Amino acid sequence: MNEEEILELYGLDPDTRHRQQIREFLQQEIENQEAVHHEYLKTLCIMLFCIGNVEDTGLIWQAKRKNQDTGSYIDVQLLCGASYEKTEQPMS
Repeated sequence: MNEEEILELYGLDPDTRHRQQIREFLQQEIENQEAVHHEYLKTLCIMLFCIGNVEDTGLIWQAKRKNQDTGSYIDVQLLCGASYEKTEQPMS
């Protein structure tokens, strides 16, 4: 799957009922060491950001830390889809 297909399937602001499937796609992409383009990975992170569950912060962080390229490519703001306050609280 690529970013165009995932956007066609779920849209940029997906329904929360698709959250688990999006999380699975993101986990697979994090584990895919052959991926050289990271637009699909970033699109999945944006989708989870839009859904806004604080529980997804760790998975988005894993995507950001996948390698040096994704570290720069995945914006740190995507970690706060549930709001800064809700994201910060579990880490305190």
